[in-house]
Amino acid sequence: GTFSTTGGSAFADNSTIAAGSWQMFGLKSAGDADGITISSLGIETAAYDSQKSLANDTSSPQDVDFNLDGGKAYVVDNLNDRIIQYNLSTPYNLSTASQAAIFGISSQDGVPTGIFVAQTKMIVCGKNSNKLHLYNLGSNYNIQNSSFYQDFNLNTNGSYSTDTRGVTCQLDANGNIAQIFTVSQSDTNVRHWTPAALNQVSNLSLTRSLDLANVSGITGTPQGHGIRFNNNGTKLFIVDENAEVVYRLGLTTAYDISTASHEVTFDISTNSTQPTGIALGKSDDSIMFITTNTGDYLQKYNLTSNFTQPTSQYHVAVTNSGGQIDSSNFIDINSMTAAESAGSGTAHYAVSTDGRTTWSVAKGTDGVRPIVRNNSGTWQYNNDGGNTTINSNISSATYSNSSFSYGNQTGSALGVTFKPDGTRMYVTSQHYTYQYNLSTPFDLSTATYSNYNVGLHSYDSTVESFFIKPDGTKAWFVGRTNDQVRLINLSTAWELNTATVSSDTFSVSGAEANPTGLWFKPDGTKMYFVGTSNDAVWEYCLSTAWDVTSASYTTNISVAAQDGAPSGLAFNSTGTKMYVTGELNVSVFEYNLSTAWDVSTATYSNYSLAVNSNGSNLQSVFIGNNDEKIYVILQSNNSVYEYLNASNAYTTTATWVNGTVNDELYTLQQALGAQSHNRMDKTQLDAVADANHFPTGTSLDLMIALRQDTAASTLPTSDGVTLNYDAAALNEGAVLGTDYDFFFPSSTKVQIKSLAAQNLKVRVV
Repeated sequence: GTFSTTGGSAFADNSTIAAGSWQMFGLKSAGDADGITISSLGIETAAYDSQKSLANDTSSPQDVDFNLDGGKAYVVDNLNDRIIQYNLSTPYNLSTASQAAIFGISSQDGVPTGIFVAQTKMIVCGKNSNKLHLYNLGSNYNIQNSSFYQDFNLNTNGSYSTDTRGVTCQLDANGNIAQIFTVSQSDTNVRHWTPAALNQVSNLSLTRSLDLANVSGITGTPQGHGIRFNNNGTKLFIVDENAEVVYRLGLTTAYDISTASHEVTFDISTNSTQPTGIALGKSDDSIMFITTNTGDYLQKYNLTSNFTQPTSQYHVAVTNSGGQIDSSNFIDINSMTAAESAGSGTAHYAVSTDGRTTWSVAKGTDGVRPIVRNNSGTWQYNNDGGNTTINSNISSATYSNSSFSYGNQTGSALGVTFKPDGTRMYVTSQHYTYQYNLSTPFDLSTATYSNYNVGLHSYDSTVESFFIKPDGTKAWFVGRTNDQVRLINLSTAWELNTATVSSDTFSVSGAEANPTGLWFKPDGTKMYFVGTSNDAVWEYCLSTAWDVTSASYTTNISVAAQDGAPSGLAFNSTGTKMYVTGELNVSVFEYNLSTAWDVSTATYSNYSLAVNSNGSNLQSVFIGNNDEKIYVILQSNNSVYEYLNASNAYTTTATWVNGTVNDELYTLQQALGAQSHNRMDKTQLDAVADANHFPTGTSLDLMIALRQDTAASTLPTSDGVTLNYDAAALNEGAVLGTDYDFFFPSSTKVQIKSLAAQNLKVRVV
């Protein structure tokens, strides 16, 4: 983050650390020699990557789409009224594409222009017929086994354009076509259609329209030809064949085109002449594909941002020698009052009373806590985490204000789990499990996508839950299409790019037709799952640890009384508590097990955690970090949310750790990030009572650390801290003949004369 070093008012009196007495590191964090890098501020680009010539197959490619894993591409051949399928041995790598099949559609349309491929369906739009044609897609996305299903005339009432060029869809959580969007070139309109039923086009109703010509930021007369949403429906991409650009619109409400506004225009004219169609990677929507009429190419672009956000960290400023207060005559510090405007960021403080050898914070009546010290030339920080106590029940858990969006990878996640040490997180959609790396264990703010995922849709089209063995060498998933638990082997522990899906399976269909959650006992001798057909948690014994083929039924317990749509399952580390997520009530329900890991002894504790304040469509729960943290997926916001399941008491004790870099500022920065108890905000500082304040010393220094995690117009500023203190009385007697002289003009008068430019205080006794 960054913060402003200007805009604050000047310090007005000597009881406040003086203005201009600061070593400011606001725009250059400790040790960052080059400061914050911002190149091409706010500019995003579509970077050309590669292309494949389609000239041998078609002289008029109009649109393109991919299957879910990027291993198959489908191109609309406008002149020959057909769809051409290409198989890619490496997903989304055009150099590995080869023609695999052809599917003729001349019986339905003579001038096909657009295509969208769903899980089991394919929609093609036709320019001349102005119809949407729906096809049943062949097995495993192979087009040659496809068949015509139904169509719909978009110009039924005669009021709509007869020049529809592109089509795209919103899918529900199960991959069904739920909403349909088209773009027309002649009247520049995007139209939103609602089907009467899922995966149907025979009866569509027009929901709303968006005229691109009226969108601020789009100039001229747009010639919309291709249309696509990103994976979470918050970005809409439109190809303009005439201008040879791609417009990207942002939607404040996903898939609601009435909330769309122009964000950026990608100029692709250098490489793409007469662009006609567009597709985004369904498993990676940072990849864009364009078809061109001129040259007959299928081209790949990478959507990148040249804007480098400042690193989210604490930026430390301390008093220098000129700003240090001489407190040798202080008897007592009564209070400190911080003057700040935190804006969209934070401000924290620390105090040194020994010449910046030790930095400390204070809390109420709990005492002064040292956070950084210079130990004979080695800078160290206090890494004592305080006294942690796990909450007695889940109702005491609180939202930590930490969440992570997986929207760039998927818009329909159903499960989340972690590596036991918190450095890996796995998010599962109905088709993929994605791996994220966390630089700080269990800290969602440090999670980044590893670019590793494993495709599961070939084995089940609606995967619900994913569980990974505590040593990371095996994993299992359960889906509600085939109702099977299936094994995954990982040749390198925890790394999904080394995953191989096994043939080892166990059918749960006899117990549960819609399994939604999966868990194992840590020693692999028991397996648990929950589902919505019977609203129960099922326990199975594994005669061979971690071998699901050896599973046999043990017992089950109904959870229907708490929620009629249980969507996730987890246990605490000792097996004495079980947690079930309820999609209907958007709550996590807690059960106590009198015998660890024995579901037959489970009883509802009458405690739950409502998470609806953060969203809806609750899908999964995970208990981690020694049961101190709870993680849930709320599909409505495409995010993982963190809740704290423990109280952590402030302590003044210290566990000293050498700073990563032996530097005062670096170590202060590290201390603030290491433990929350090392951070003292304005509320905490202002509330320190007189009797519990910082002890007086020979000097007084102040540290201010500002932090801004995201771009915002209201940045944090601080005007320092005002002191209220008691000082020792000083007897400074005036010297006769040097400071003053006196005269007796009469017997009843005395005259005192100052001998220097000074004020004299006279006391008559």
